[in-house]
Amino acid sequence: MLFRVVAVLCILIFGCGSSLSARRAGRQSSSGITYTGGSGESFHDAIIISGAKSKSAGISAEYIYITQKYGMRGKGWLLVGQTVIRERNKIVDVIEIQLDGAMNRRIYYFDVSEFLLRRR
Repeated sequence: MLFRVVAVLCILIFGCGSSLSARRAGRQSSSGITYTGGSGESFHDAIIISGAKSKSAGISAEYIYITQKYGMRGKGWLLVGQTVIRERNKIVDVIEIQLDGAMNRRIYYFDVSEFLLRRR
């Protein structure tokens, strides 16, 4: 049990620091989607998703981001809820996930304005 606690703490401490610096520099996936912006911890510090060619590609990018951070959905994390917030010309998709325990939850804010506001 102690080993699991130490392992989780190491992942949280070392994993979060490296993903934060990678996000600030901008990470690009093989599909051309780029993650930039903030930490994703609030509306004003949302992770900006750029380069999505469609609405479905952009939404998939959100789940890919979470999967890369926590592992497969259903094993590493569960979806608790999802909602969209619109404020002026900014659209943010809010995703709440549950990690290893019912009390261990995270909320991520993704700025999806680029692909949802795009004129067809």
